[in-house]
Amino acid sequence: MKYCNFLFFAIIFFIPVQDEFVVFQAEETEVEKAETGYEIKLSFKILDGYYIQAETGVPENIIPTQVSFKKNEFYEITRHKFFSEGEQTIFLGTVAHNVLSDSFELRVFLKLKKEDLKQVKKLSGKIFYQACNNRQCFFPRNLDFEVEFI
Repeated sequence: MKYCNFLFFAIIFFIPVQDEFVVFQAEETEVEKAETGYEIKLSFKILDGYYIQAETGVPENIIPTQVSFKKNEFYEITRHKFFSEGEQTIFLGTVAHNVLSDSFELRVFLKLKKEDLKQVKKLSGKIFYQACNNRQCFFPRNLDFEVEFI
């Protein structure tokens, strides 16, 4: 019985758990105030040797990168857009699809519902993505993010 306990302990604590393939770089967040609201630029780093699927331009059997936002009573999100200098098209066999590598930026455009400048406002959400390398694709991941913008 002691052997089983030791084996269970070893499995739980010594088998490496797969980390995230994408890192949110909160310190690089930029906020710009516009006439109708705010533009928030969120930066993400993709680990070396990996790529993630783009939001669009992927075959139907591939999981595209998606973003979702937590609802907030102070603002509404009017649109968002992914930008990446590492966007490229790769071929799996003869099927082309778009991927992001190195880093990407998520630009979020929002409009305030209430003009309460005393209230700190936070943008919260998650990126749902599937990472791959040159040999395989990994299970999809969720990466939460949160930034204050006022």
